[in-house]
Amino acid sequence: MKLEDICGNELLKKILKPFFDGEQPLPGAILIFGPSGSGKTTLANIIANHFTIPRYVYFVNVADLRGIDNAREIIRRAQTPIFEDRKRIWILDEINEIGTAAMNSFLNIFENTPKDVHFILTGIEGDKLPITIRRRCLRLRTEALEYKTFCKCIAKGLHSLQFPVSAVFFQKLYEKSYGCIGIAKKLLSGMVHFDNEGDALDYLERITSSHEELSFSKIAEILFNVGDLQELIDYLNKYKKEIEANTEALRRYLLSTFINQLLILSPDNVRLIHNCIEPLNHSIYDSSSVILAILKTYFELEKIKNKFGK
Repeated sequence: MKLEDICGNELLKKILKPFFDGEQPLPGAILIFGPSGSGKTTLANIIANHFTIPRYVYFVNVADLRGIDNAREIIRRAQTPIFEDRKRIWILDEINEIGTAAMNSFLNIFENTPKDVHFILTGIEGDKLPITIRRRCLRLRTEALEYKTFCKCIAKGLHSLQFPVSAVFFQKLYEKSYGCIGIAKKLLSGMVHFDNEGDALDYLERITSSHEELSFSKIAEILFNVGDLQELIDYLNKYKKEIEANTEALRRYLLSTFINQLLILSPDNVRLIHNCIEPLNHSIYDSSSVILAILKTYFELEKIKNKFGK
């Protein structure tokens, strides 16, 4: 894959292009963070394979590091010169799993990386890493995709299915994968033996429900139809961790859903609709903010339902 092959994430590609074109030197440390399945590791590999050959790309799952000695060994190897004019790139995957002592041991080398040595860190919660680490890195956030972009990108992976798919299938797959291509591909891999869409949709519902995962549609249903504030608060608190990893995908889903439903409820009252969706109308990157926006939307929806007797 090349940089231009990445689905969506146009701002991210714009940031990286000067490095790929040789207009700017590649930073010594890069932090890639975002929702699960949004392409963090794929992007890390694209960067690494563009700037060096595979034998000089070292992939490390940080969860496998046991204490500070492993971190020191990586640093020692990075500081040892080689007799070949090649970049060496360490991909430190799942960086949030690293211990404090091991993390601190990287501080100096992230700031003073040897010539032609680079580190790429990937993790879901990049904003929760110590500020001392973040300041030393070029920070890149991968995003869940908007619905149209998601459909366009995932369509390329539907050739393995034995049945034609409808708009309902795309919508359900988008919801269950939170707009993340990586998750969607894993779900699709479990459908290759089905010969009709109905069985595939049943599987999709069953496999996601069995893990009691966050459901975007459940939040929308409570907000718009049920109107039970306590049920909404309980649900948001139950899945706070999942919301943290999918804030943008959730915001976009709710925004799209509410615009459609509000246009049906009050097609001529543009100001009323604008006031209702305003809390969700801007990018959000942490669970507390998106939960607050959802609660604000709840109260705006209550005003609308009271006004129209719905």
